[in-house]
Amino acid sequence: MNLLSIKDLAQYLKVHTSTVYKYVKDRELPGFKIGGIWRFEKEKIDGWIKKYENIGTNNLTNKEEKLINKDVNHNEGGLKKLAKLKGQIYSNRGYNKVFSRKTNLGTLRWYLYFYDLNGRRKREVTDARTEEEALILLNEALQRKTDKIEGKVKFKDFAEDYIKNYAMIRKRSWRKDENALKISLTPFFGELRLSEITSAHVHHFISKKLNAGLKKNSVNRYLQLLRKIMNFAKECDYEIKENPVKSSHLFSEVEFRRSRVLSYEEEERLMLEAPQHLRNVIEFALKTGFRLGEILSLRIEDVDFENDIITIRQEVNKSGKEDRVPMNSNTKELLQRLIKENGKTDFVFNYFNGKRKNLVAVKSVKSGWLSACRRAGLENLQFRDLRRTFASRLHEKGIDPLIISRLLRHASFSISEQVYIKSTIGMMREAIKVFDEKPLTQTRPIEEKKEIKDFTSYSFSVN
Repeated sequence: MNLLSIKDLAQYLKVHTSTVYKYVKDRELPGFKIGGIWRFEKEKIDGWIKKYENIGTNNLTNKEEKLINKDVNHNEGGLKKLAKLKGQIYSNRGYNKVFSRKTNLGTLRWYLYFYDLNGRRKREVTDARTEEEALILLNEALQRKTDKIEGKVKFKDFAEDYIKNYAMIRKRSWRKDENALKISLTPFFGELRLSEITSAHVHHFISKKLNAGLKKNSVNRYLQLLRKIMNFAKECDYEIKENPVKSSHLFSEVEFRRSRVLSYEEEERLMLEAPQHLRNVIEFALKTGFRLGEILSLRIEDVDFENDIITIRQEVNKSGKEDRVPMNSNTKELLQRLIKENGKTDFVFNYFNGKRKNLVAVKSVKSGWLSACRRAGLENLQFRDLRRTFASRLHEKGIDPLIISRLLRHASFSISEQVYIKSTIGMMREAIKVFDEKPLTQTRPIEEKKEIKDFTSYSFSVN
C-alpha cells in the first residue's frame, strides 16, 4: 500500500498544501489519521480523481460541470481551478471572462474581466447574483466595445457614462448636469449616435428651445454641457471628427447680467420685515460678501476671534479650496453675540424651533426671504444681490477693485469687474467734476494771419 502525506499529495495533485487541507476538512478527499497525521492511499486518490472524469456524477454542481467541460486537465490546471470553486469561480470566454469572489460576509460578488480598445485589462464589479447574469453584463460590455469601434454608441448611453465616470467624480454640481440631461438634452439627442450629431442638430435644438420661451443664457448652459460631453467622448477615443458645439453657437450674456444693488433705504425696509434669524444672515452677508451656502455652513470652529479670521472650508467653498477672510469689528461683535446665544448646534446661524423648543441650524432662507421682500415692497431682489451690494459699497468708499476681488475670492479680476463691481451714477458724477476745474495753463491767442500777396509762390514750389 502506497501512502502519501499532505505534502506528497499536494505535489501529486500539483496544488498548494492549504488546498489539500481544505478538501480534507470538507471530507472530499479519502484519507485517515495515524497519530494525528493525515495519510492517503494513492489508489484511492486515483479513484477520487477518476470520478471527476464522469461529468454526470452527483457530487458536482452545474458550475463545476461547466468548468470541467471547458478545461479538464488533472495533472496541470484542472484541479487547481477546481480548488478555486469555493472562493473564486472563473468562466472563460477567450480573453474575456467573468469571475466571482467571496466577500467577508461569505456572499459571492461577480466581476467582469476584459480588454478595452487600447488593449488595457479592465476589471469591473457588477450587481449580478449568478454567473448567467454576469455573462449577460459581459456581453453588453463587449457590445459597447464593438459599438464604440463602429461608431454606433448612442448619445443617451454615453451620457450615463459621462455622469458616472466624469461628472460625479470631478464636479460637485453633477446633479445639475444630470437634470439638464434628463430634461432637455437626452430627449432631443438621445437616439442619435455620437458620430451622427452635427451642427445642424445643434441649431435645431437652439431654435426649439428659444421658441419654447427659454432665455438665451439658459440655452447657453445646455450648449456648454453638450460641448463638454462631446469633448469627453473625443478623449475616450470615440469616432467623432469634430465637436458639433462651437464657441460661435453661444449667445452673448451681457444683457442678462444682473446689476441689482440694494440701497440703504431698501436695506432698512428689508430688515424691518425680516425675522430675526434672517436678519442676522442678511447683516452678515452685507458685511462679508459671503455666499448663502457659505453662511449657512459656517461653524463655530471656523471663526478665530484672536486673529479676526473666518475660515471657509474646502468642502463648502465654491473654488474647492480653503480660504481665510478677515473680519471687521462689527462682524466680530455679530458673531460673538450669535455664538453666545447658540444652543447645542455647531453652526453659527440658528433659529428657534417652536416644536423642539430649542435652537436648530438654519438650512434654508427661501420662504423667509420671499416673504420679507414682498412685505418690504422690494422687487427683483435675490439673495445673491447682497454680494454685489457688498462689492459696490466698497467701491463707493474708494477701495481698490483688486482688493475687492480678493475679498470676493474670485479666480480672476474680470469676473469681479463684469458682474459685481458696479459704478453708481453718483460715482460717475463725482468723476467728471474734475473737468469743472480751471485749466492750469492758458491757451495762446490766435495770431492774425499775414496777407499773402503772391499766391502762386506760396502754393507751388519750383525745384
